[in-house]
Amino acid sequence: MSDQEYVLLDEIGEGAFGKVYKSRKESTQEILAAKIVRCTAPEGIDLALAEMWALSKLQHHPNVLRFHGAYLESDGEFTFLKHGDKTNAPYRRLIESCLKGEMMCQMTMDSRLWFMTELCSDGDLNRYILKIQETKTAAENSLINAQICIQMLDGLKFLHHNNVVHRDLKPENILVDLANELRPKIKIADFGLSTVLTEEHSRCSSACGSDYFMAPEVWNGPQKEYQGDLADVWSAGACCLALTDRSYFRDSKSKKKLLGIYYKDEDKNVRPFGEAQLSKANIDVEE
Repeated sequence: MSDQEYVLLDEIGEGAFGKVYKSRKESTQEILAAKIVRCTAPEGIDLALAEMWALSKLQHHPNVLRFHGAYLESDGEFTFLKHGDKTNAPYRRLIESCLKGEMMCQMTMDSRLWFMTELCSDGDLNRYILKIQETKTAAENSLINAQICIQMLDGLKFLHHNNVVHRDLKPENILVDLANELRPKIKIADFGLSTVLTEEHSRCSSACGSDYFMAPEVWNGPQKEYQGDLADVWSAGACCLALTDRSYFRDSKSKKKLLGIYYKDEDKNVRPFGEAQLSKANIDVEE
């Protein structure tokens, strides 16, 4: 990759470990998204490599964010990264960095990981539901809700068919393309917590995800293994319920409105629905 193959245009997002830019591939003039992660943050690299691992084994699906490649930038040089390539020294250093939790001495302070995907510039499902959908009629919303749920489940079926478990399915990780506002297209994205199942490791054990969308069994954490694909299906159901019911809460840190499924117990404490089901398996979703 030459330093002119991708041109960064506008910054469109920022996270804990890097930024996301609208970019242009000069050879084709294609507009893409470039997630650029600082290599000074091994935990950020770990999430990016997990995403690369999951997406690089997938063929294209219309409801899964399309992966275009990953590159390591160091001292002005760009190296293409291929998952599992043990002959690629920069790739090995990234893996070592993740395992040791520190930046390897071979990397410079300005080393960055470029993660190229297709661009969805209309925001996520959370934003769509809380803002854009308010302009639609009840009949239009019902039709759109059904279309979105079907697309999400179709994308999830594709992931599971390819042994990929997402583990953090929520409206913020579902991107929206509004080229046709009455027929929005969604893309499942953000595979930082995903895992690829194998015959030897066909179940999950770590407690990960987002509180209001985690399946009850995931709350048990490492004490008990669970089927990751079934936990994903539970999360998808929570997304569909949040979509149709338009339930939301305010994130305590960002103060941002977020879609979610929650439960108010006898003491009026608000608890994530999945957590509440651990102690009250037959909880009524309408409570």
